[in-house]
Amino acid sequence: MKGNAAVFILLGLALSLVPSIVLGFEFSWSSPDEDKSLFYLGQIFGPVGSALPRGSGNALISQLFSVFNIAVLTLGSIVVSYTIVLSTINTAQEGEVMGKKWSSLWIPLRSAVGMAFLLPTASGYSLLQIMMMEVVVYGVAAANQVWAQVVYAFSGSGTGLLGTVEMTDSNPAGYSPSLATAANKLLESAICSYVVNNTPECRASMGSNTVSAYQPLNSTDKLAFGVENTANATVCGSISAGSAPSQAQDVSSWNASNVMAFNMAYNNLGSAASEIAIGQTPSTSSVIYTASSVMLNNIASTPQARPSLASENEKALKNGWIFAGSYYFVMISNGNNNVKYPPPTATGAPTGGSLTSACLSKITTAKTNMTAYLALSDPAGSSEGNNQGSLSLPSVETDENVAQFLDAITGPLRGAIQDFMLSLTTNDPRGPVASLASIGEDLLAVAENIWFGMMIASLVAMLIACIMSGMQPACMAVGSIITVLVPILMAVIMILWVAGGMIGIYLPLVPYLVFTFTALGWVLLVIETIVAAPIVALGLVSPSGEHLGKAAPAVQLVANVFLRPSLMVIGFATAAKLAEAMIGMLNYGFFATVDASVHGIGVFGCIALLTLYAGVAIAIIHECFSLIHVLPDKIMRWIGGQAEQSQVKQLMQEAKKSAEKGHEIGGELMKGSAGMVTSLGKKAKGKGKKKGKGKGEG
Repeated sequence: MKGNAAVFILLGLALSLVPSIVLGFEFSWSSPDEDKSLFYLGQIFGPVGSALPRGSGNALISQLFSVFNIAVLTLGSIVVSYTIVLSTINTAQEGEVMGKKWSSLWIPLRSAVGMAFLLPTASGYSLLQIMMMEVVVYGVAAANQVWAQVVYAFSGSGTGLLGTVEMTDSNPAGYSPSLATAANKLLESAICSYVVNNTPECRASMGSNTVSAYQPLNSTDKLAFGVENTANATVCGSISAGSAPSQAQDVSSWNASNVMAFNMAYNNLGSAASEIAIGQTPSTSSVIYTASSVMLNNIASTPQARPSLASENEKALKNGWIFAGSYYFVMISNGNNNVKYPPPTATGAPTGGSLTSACLSKITTAKTNMTAYLALSDPAGSSEGNNQGSLSLPSVETDENVAQFLDAITGPLRGAIQDFMLSLTTNDPRGPVASLASIGEDLLAVAENIWFGMMIASLVAMLIACIMSGMQPACMAVGSIITVLVPILMAVIMILWVAGGMIGIYLPLVPYLVFTFTALGWVLLVIETIVAAPIVALGLVSPSGEHLGKAAPAVQLVANVFLRPSLMVIGFATAAKLAEAMIGMLNYGFFATVDASVHGIGVFGCIALLTLYAGVAIAIIHECFSLIHVLPDKIMRWIGGQAEQSQVKQLMQEAKKSAEKGHEIGGELMKGSAGMVTSLGKKAKGKGKKKGKGKGEG
């Protein structure tokens, strides 16, 4: 308990200092007045002291807790009485205050604090219950701050969730000549630093000093390579950030991100610089491209400015974090801009300083090796990019049997099927969920159009063919065609309808459903916390902390209650990016693996392959969005806690079954209508036969 107290003191100091000092933006421990999570808690608990003063529920729950707290307080009084009697006996028997096993300071303090926590307040809740609710309210405030970052991201002109950052001179392939030039100059600086620090001709003129990368005190946007406050301050050059763009949060954060990017790229070039200086062949490839990517990706991490919010996005902030799941499609649709940032400028090396001519000659020789080195390490050039494309696998020959024959016949069909499979997850720039949803909507539309077309065509055909059945025999032929064709079309319609319904209606709702079910779990955990608070206080009253259970585990559980809302929002936003990455991983390897391992599957095998791919893609998306509840459930394991057992998976299974049931009902209605048409076709067929017999007899 003493260790936990120290941890909480340090945590409190960190929470109070970090937002204002490190993060660089205002952090508020208050939630919007319209926050729906606090509103729903108020509906359940009513006013809870100063923690939840605006609770709107009636007095029933608080009255229940009032009676319960008095009962627990009575039990606590019995425990305290037991402690007093037993400590008196121990004192008389062992000659020490409260005996040798019990602390004369800690036991009375625990008992006093525990009894104080059990005292009921005017609201009906005990002091510890109000404190627990304070923790919950602060957790909601933290989650709202996390959610605000998401809202501002999809509301502004920045990169949002899916946008990218490029340099102002980048071409359509993403290659920036200015950034590549800066990387080349940075490599020159790294070569110069290595030569100066490791060559006797240079060490003689440097004395005890060594060249290093440092940020000058009078410059916030620059990284210099040399010995600070000497004639060799920038002997190996420098690199400076471009002017801060309008999308950056502020100049200081822009400069900080750039300097960090320069440091990381410079360190990344250290191995190549040493190899160039000693004339060694390259051990790495794409040196300039890698350094450019390091700079670009770290410059892209600059915090972006908060935009002014439109009314609907302002509502997202006011409603609070608990409805984050509802904004999934807004998040992937808005604010995804390709932002242009100005590239840095570098001077290269050497520049000035007091180096001897012998040292400068060594640097020049090393720089001469640089051209040959880069020609070997960057054979494709630094503009190669990082386009994933598709995995390339060696062709695997099949046995000389029917497989080769089927491959030759169905090859074009298989290629078309693979193109369609790829489009399932890539036809929408917003990501795989939106792509699958649009395909599902198309399937539903096709199924309905086929159904309506079939119904209308069948009825019109029978009307035309059978209205003059006494004069011509077309009625029986039309009836026969309808009897055969309608069941086949209905089978196709049902396949399209069920598949379209699941990926066009159910799948897009997965982020919202998972988040809502996880929020339900959070509310249940808050109720458990408030109910358990008096029991925790009772554990404090217990002299040994073991007879009534230990109070220490409550610290981890309270931490879980506090962190869960924020972790849900983080899991939600991360899941969106995770789904995009994992579907990309699936697409990168799936089709090449199929081509290498599956042969001779024929037409129906291609359909099975399509079904397999769609099922795998949906399973991946399901698993990705499980991060919303898995993250808060399991994160406490890292500090010795036990994982929570959320019921989200079971609830999602029930929701999926309900969706499937709804699609089945819609399908049954279609089948019923089609059955009527089929029965009419059978009657027309029978009528035509009777007419034919009558004419024959005559």
